Amino acid sequence: MVEAVEASIVEYKPAVAVFETPEFGRVAVRLIPIVAEIQRVGEGYNVGLVMKTAVEAERRVYSGLLCSQEIPLRPVPLEDKQIGRVLVRGEDGTVLEAYIEVDRVFVGVGASDRLGRPCVNVVWSYGIRMPPRG
Repeated sequence: MVEAVEASIVEYKPAVAVFETPEFGRVAVRLIPIVAEIQRVGEGYNVGLVMKTAVEAERRVYSGLLCSQEIPLRPVPLEDKQIGRVLVRGEDGTVLEAYIEVDRVFVGVGASDRLGRPCVNVVWSYGIRMPPRG
């Protein structure tokens, strides 16, 4: 049986990945949680997260080709990455921690957004932990 529990984000630390491209220089991508939900599944829990991607580039490049689903993407090697953390509290008092890690980053070839930042697609994963009650 699956039961949804109202939840809110109590605190978070964004997951960060840093890479470098010839066009944009050093680029930092941050995954910021904006919505969390908890589902009780039998004796365990499932946490659903909706994340926002924030991109900060060393240089801005304004391209005539804007970010879209049709642009080709290429994987980039990550120079540095930091694990993020989200503390979620359910209305029933349940407290869960989710740890977020950036697995891969893909960058658009020859394109930018309207603010001159690179087009990125982030593949991330997470795991949850239930802190001891007390």
